[in-house]
Parts: sequence; C-alpha cells; structure tokens
Amino acid sequence: MAGAEGGMDLESEELLSSVGPTPKPRSALRRGIAGTAAALTLLAVASWRFSPRVEKRSSGLGGLLQEFQLLDAWQMLSGGNPVKYICPMTVFQRMAAVALVGQAAEGDCCTTYDSVPMNLGSKTKVEYTFGYKTKFFDSVSFDLARVVLLRAGMPASMLNLLSSFYVGQRLSGFSCHCCDFWQQFVATPRVRTLAYQDDRTMLLAPSSEPLCTDPLLQASAKSRVFDDGFGFTCDTSKSMVVGYRDCESLASALGFPRSETLALLGVDHPLDASLPKTLSRLCVAKLKARMRYIPAFAAHTSRVCLLLRALCFSQNLTHESPAVLYHEVCGWLTHVQFCCDWATLSAGLRMHASRSAWLDLLPLPEALTPWYRVLPTVLPLLRRLQWSVSARGNALSWTDNCGKLRTFRLGFDGPEILKEWLLLPLRRASLARCGRTSRSLHRSAPGLATGLALPGPPPGSFLRAEGHCSVRASAETPALRRACLASGGSFWHLEPRYPRPQQLCLCGLRTPSRAHLTWCCPQTSDLRREIVAPQHRAAERLFAFPGEEVPPPPPCFDSLEHVQELAEKLSFEDETLVIATDGSNHGGTHGLGACSVVFPLLQKRFALSLPGEDQCSYKAELHALWAALSLALSARRPALRHIHLVCDCESAINAVLSDGFDLALQGLVCSIRALRAQLLNHGVATSLHWVSSHRKRPVRWIRWTGEDPTVQQTWNEMADDCAANACARLRRTALRASWLTRRAAAKAWEMGAIRAAAEAAERLAM
Repeated sequence: MAGAEGGMDLESEELLSSVGPTPKPRSALRRGIAGTAAALTLLAVASWRFSPRVEKRSSGLGGLLQEFQLLDAWQMLSGGNPVKYICPMTVFQRMAAVALVGQAAEGDCCTTYDSVPMNLGSKTKVEYTFGYKTKFFDSVSFDLARVVLLRAGMPASMLNLLSSFYVGQRLSGFSCHCCDFWQQFVATPRVRTLAYQDDRTMLLAPSSEPLCTDPLLQASAKSRVFDDGFGFTCDTSKSMVVGYRDCESLASALGFPRSETLALLGVDHPLDASLPKTLSRLCVAKLKARMRYIPAFAAHTSRVCLLLRALCFSQNLTHESPAVLYHEVCGWLTHVQFCCDWATLSAGLRMHASRSAWLDLLPLPEALTPWYRVLPTVLPLLRRLQWSVSARGNALSWTDNCGKLRTFRLGFDGPEILKEWLLLPLRRASLARCGRTSRSLHRSAPGLATGLALPGPPPGSFLRAEGHCSVRASAETPALRRACLASGGSFWHLEPRYPRPQQLCLCGLRTPSRAHLTWCCPQTSDLRREIVAPQHRAAERLFAFPGEEVPPPPPCFDSLEHVQELAEKLSFEDETLVIATDGSNHGGTHGLGACSVVFPLLQKRFALSLPGEDQCSYKAELHALWAALSLALSARRPALRHIHLVCDCESAINAVLSDGFDLALQGLVCSIRALRAQLLNHGVATSLHWVSSHRKRPVRWIRWTGEDPTVQQTWNEMADDCAANACARLRRTALRASWLTRRAAAKAWEMGAIRAAAEAAERLAM
C-alpha cells in the first residue's frame, strides 16, 4: 500500500504560500508528528544546505530544537506566515537530489526560490533560502547519499541527524521516504505496508485459502483517515490492485483498476512467474518511427551539439575536463563538426570506389558525373579546408605548412590519411580556445601553492595527446583516469565550493593547484625526477606536447616504369614461375613502408618503396603482389603457363581473390585483379598461396601441395629479410624517421607526466 507524498507540496502551497497579515489555518500541519518532523527538517535544511547567515546557538539535535522553538514563537507572535512546512522525507529527497546534480538548471522541475527574512529577538536577523525539487527521486539509497552529502560538505551533526531518519532510530524513525507512523497506523498482521506515496498499489499474495478482502478494505480506510489528517487526496488514476480475477470485487469497491502485472521502474512483472517480463511503455511502432527519422535530425548541427553537451558531456565530464583533451581521448567522435565532415568524405570515398548498378540507368553525362559534384556538401567542405580536387575526382590535394603539395589518391591511400588532414584545423582551433593555455591564470598572492609561470604554446600549435589515449585505455584508478583529462588532483576538486576552507598542500602552502602539485611541490619531487620540466602551459597544465604535421613520404620513382626496368633483368623459360612477396612497415600508416619480390628459383630479389602518403603494412603487402604480377607480365615468355605467388598476408590474398569491396585500397586491389586478367588472356594462370610467417604452423593453414611447407616458409623469410632491409635503409634518410622518433618521445613524456600527476593527486587526497 502507498500514501500521498505529492499532495504534501500542494497542501503546503495552499496553506502557507501567502506572507501577509492574515494567516491561513495551519491545523492540518500542526497535528502530531507532522508538525514536529517538519520543523526538524526545516531547521536541518536551513542549518546546512541553504546557508543561514547567523551564528549557531548550539550543535546537535538540542540546538535544532532550540532554534525551532524561537522560530515557532516568533511566527505565532508575528501573525505572519513566512515558513513552508514540508513533508520531512520530501525535503531530504530533494536535498540529496541537489547534492547529486548540483545547481538546478534553468527551466527544470523545480519551483522558484523563496527568500524569507526572519527576526529572532531584537538583534539577530536570519535569511533562509529554500529550494524545492518535486518528483526527482522515488527513493534515495542512503549509502550513496551519505558519500555524496559528505563530499558536498554537509556537517557531521547534520549527517548524523539525517541518518536517523533512514535507519529507524527511536526519536525519528522513517522507512525510506515514508512516514513510519503511517505504517504503524495502517499495518495489520495480514497487511504489510511498503511505501507512502500519492497512489495506492495493493499486491495480493497468492494463497491456498479463500480470498478475504476485509483486511485490505480496513487498511485502506485507515490510510484515508491518515490522508485526511494531513489534507491529502489519493490519486486513483495512479492506483492499482495487482491480483487475479478473484480480487475484482476489491478493485470495484475501492474504485481502482485491476491488473495481473506489477509495474516497477518501467518493467512489468507478471504474477505468473513463467511469463516473460516486458517494458511498460515500449511502443514498437513509435520506436521504429523514431529510428527512421533520427537521421533527419542530424542536419541541425547546432541542436546536435546542444544535446551532446546537455545529455552526454554534462553527465560524464565536469568543467575541469578541457575539450581539447576529451575529443582526443574519444577519437573526436564527440566533435559534431568533425563527424559531419568525416561522413561527407567517407561517402565520397565509397561513391568513387564502387559503381552502383542504378547508375547504368542514367543518361551518360549524369552517370559519369564525379562524386564531388553529386554530393552537395563536398565542395563547400573542400573550400573551407582549402583543398583541391582533380577533375576526375581521383585525387585530393592541399599545401602543408612547409609549402609542399600533399596528394591523397582515392583507392590507393587509406582513409586514415584523410582523417589526419581533416583533424589538423580542428585540433588547432580547439587548442586556441582552451583557456588554460591561452591565458596565464597564474595566481600572484603570497602563500598560495601555485604552478609555474610559463608562456603559452607557440601559435598554430595542436595536440595529439597520444600519451593520454594510451594511459586512459588501461587506467585502473580514478586518479589516473582524471589525470588523462587534466582534472582532479587540486584543491578545487577535493573540496566543496561553499564553504571553501583554506586547505593546505603537502608542502604547507594554501589551496594547491594541479600544476603546483605535479611540478612544484617539494613533497612530490620524487615523482617527476626523471621527467623533463615543461616549457609552456600546454605541457604544464594539460600534460601534453604540441604535435607536428606528418612530413611527406620519401620520394618514389614511377612504379610502373621502375618495374619494367627491373623486368629486363629476369630471364626464364620454364612453364611454372614461383614468386614470394612480403611487405614491411615502420611507424604505421604515417611511417615508412617497403615491399619485396623474390624469385627463389631464379635467385633474384627486388625491393621497392611505397608510392603515396599511405605507408601502412597492408598497402605494402598489396603493392608487393602488384609488383610481382607486373614483373611477371613484363618478363613473360611464351612457355609460361602458371604463376604461384607465396604471401604471408591472408587479408591481402582474400581481398584479391574475392569480389568484395575494399574501401581503403580498392583502386590497388582492382589493379591486381586487372593484372591477373591480362595474364589469363595470355594463357597464364595465377595462384595465390598463403604461407604462415615466422615458422608458425597454425591448424587452419591449408598448405600448397606443390612444395614442402618448410621450403615455402624459407622463401617467405627471404622476402621478409629483403623488405625489412629496404625499410631500414629508408629510416636512415627519410624525414618521417626523425619525426617518428620525436613523436614517440612526446608520447612517453605525456605518459610519465600523467602518471606523476595521478600519484600526486592520490597523495593529496590521503
């Protein structure tokens, strides 16, 4: 059974809303325990959350009672009505809600605040400010509430008083947010009470005895008497009798609907345990309609940004977390402009790489229109980025900070290259808007635990925050996760905003900042002993080094012409040709790559560097297959009938042999397929065989029966050594090699600084 909590607010508003010379009757609120509990709650709230500007007379419950007596006496003498008595647990519920979510946002479910001046005696004037939240929580887990309220700065005496309402002590016993006196008044040996709300939920437990509804009717009558004493009204629209058909008479007598399911927290629990549970308000048709029309909402970028900040960021990130860092940690999927731009470029890549069947139905001029003219958002994006596109739409170009022309070839370079270029202006703008680095914010007052006085990062800088992403992925402690976002570990994080005590740092100075604790405090010097001191505010406050643009790849000769020259060195007259290929990479997509082609039976080895911006290992494997088939085609003899290619990259072989679609390198894959078709037109068949690398023998390896597996792996090792040596030669001269070294050093520094900041924060919190 339940009672009427919601009616309490309405009654309070009706009886006590006016503050004038003619008071309205308050007899309903002055009866019995209600008046005492409301007064205790009023003084408790006034003593803690709403900051009365008066010196307390005494601490503990006695002090509260003393203040209540003065307050009540003043109110009776003044004839005014300045106080709103509130249902006790409603107040505590709202207090916990405010403590959990902080300052109420404008326009949420809270009423306006009432400031009430009160004259206690002739000299003391107190102003109490009350805030009301309605229907915020149905119940409060006090184990969680205790931690939150302690974190928010509630005094120990107030917290102990609040605890007594939840643990059922002698003076003030409450069950959850229900009045214990209502339970004692209504409950009988055959009726058990659960919660006191503004509706009635009667659950009839199954029994082998004949149903007797008299105890429930009597209990319901008692509950109405209790409601009448407080001026409450039961809301029959929310009430329910949960039971089988034999309790229909009880539902009719009370005027409540009957149901065979109990709705709790949005889930319907049927009385028959064999039936499945269902969601109470799930409408499949409405859900399908919303899913269908959700993409239309994405066009309103400003609204999407507003929703992300309101629903996502505010719930998971505090104001301490700078956007420049949490965008990097989240892969920039939290940045709406990047998501829109990336979706545009991805659609263009797909349209260029694959020709849809419906294009054959269009007139020829329209069917041959390049992708950047078909998609309406592409050209405005390219103009904003200051990029250029070729007439056929197969290349995108821009000029970097060094004045070098950089070109992305669609179908021959991976999309990670485009993503890196797209992020450059966003990263620069995000760092430029970061207040911690753009402004000094250095405190000059004596005795404060401040950080270093450093300049801002160089103009045009940007952050990659690779160390933050790496540490965040494996962080196991809250301090480490906060340090990855440059939050926590400061006086402002550990203490409530009001009142603000003068907390001391480990070194004795006042109000320590995160920068002081990490870089200046003598008590944490052991943590930064092996870390180079920061030289600018980005390193000091964000623990991040400014990044550098990716240098251009090493120069590469024209691949086809170079391959044709190499083919002149080949001479063979056999019907079967065996070729082993392999690729090598250093530094990933933006690093250095090379590939090798080995003719083991001819004792010939060739190494080639990779053309284009993309230097990943997958492209190196595909380019090795392309070079091998190009060499075989150029050096073909009439006797040649079969070519066997041995490769240790299973994904590259599957991409060539299948008819699938490879968004990243579809152009290169199609070139390999075209070479196989040309050889087949000349009567030469090609077979691609996967060989396990590094002498491994997995169970799923289907061996080529034309040669011993050990010999096949020996050929693969020959190709692997050739490609690795070529990649090592590139590292000695290429610009990207030194850039990769500096990038790795910056990542290691960031990881060390983050771990030092996290350890320092844990020491401060002890």
